[in-house]
Amino acid sequence: MRIDAYTHFFPKKFFDKLLEVAGQYKDMGKRVRAIPALHDLDVRKKIIDNHKDYAQILSYPQPPIGTFAKNPQQIDDFIRMINDGFAELCAKERDHFPGWVAQVSLDAPTPAWPKQSAPSINWAHSESRSIPTLPASQSIVRNTFRFGEK
Repeated sequence: MRIDAYTHFFPKKFFDKLLEVAGQYKDMGKRVRAIPALHDLDVRKKIIDNHKDYAQILSYPQPPIGTFAKNPQQIDDFIRMINDGFAELCAKERDHFPGWVAQVSLDAPTPAWPKQSAPSINWAHSESRSIPTLPASQSIVRNTFRFGEK
């Protein structure tokens, strides 16, 4: 089995909200809207199905949440929406997506680490936690994926 880590994707609920609050976001936002494999589950699954014994670990792409969220609480809400979306998607599509990279913000009012996170997240299937830092292109990653577990 080949597992491709850090494959960028937007959970549907989050992507719809992103278009609502940052629909006019330029540059990266324009490119993101133009690439269906970043937000259309059917397109992404077709790509995976074209390769034998292949799966993807999902991760949130750009833009950094802090660039369009208006306050720390909204950052927390968006991050929870991303993590919950990935958790739900990975639970339903385990053969395609065995895990995801969870998002955590240092600006959130309460840290979104496993014990304090939304109860729907199954952190056992999260590959790592990614903490966006300044500059936005850098991140700190704590690897926690346990290969071979389902």
